[in-house]
Amino acid sequence: RLLLLEQASLRADPNQFYSEIAESLGLPPFPDYIKFGRYNAFLGHRTELCHNTTLLSWLKAKFEPEYLELSRIVREATGAVSPELERRETRCNRPEDLSGTVSSRSEADLERKIIEQTLRECSLHESELRDLRERVSSLTYDLTEANERGQSCDNYLAKPP
Repeated sequence: RLLLLEQASLRADPNQFYSEIAESLGLPPFPDYIKFGRYNAFLGHRTELCHNTTLLSWLKAKFEPEYLELSRIVREATGAVSPELERRETRCNRPEDLSGTVSSRSEADLERKIIEQTLRECSLHESELRDLRERVSSLTYDLTEANERGQSCDNYLAKPP
């Protein structure tokens, strides 16, 4: 079984995106109060490509057969193609990806509180909840610090609990 989802749908509605994954695995959808943040995403210009419209246009033309095939596959699997794919948009068309920051500490704090509430609703023992709270707090801090230093967060996420 294969579930095909477009990245554009993740940006448009993260809750719906992750709920589709959960439902495809036979799990219930995520509650509406769960908010999914964006982490380990490096914003800003990574290269000068967005400034070179001639090269960008040439690359889009060069990869047009791939765009067409990808559109066909997505349409066949999901019944629709995102406007982003139809218009052949890249991150160069998303100003929010070219400036700003990923996630502030206040957003991380809010997400930690939501996780804690969810865990309480799952009736975990207080010691398990305390341990999880400490691990989430530590990981959130580490990820925020790494992000602020411009470092990849992959090695933090690969650590076993």
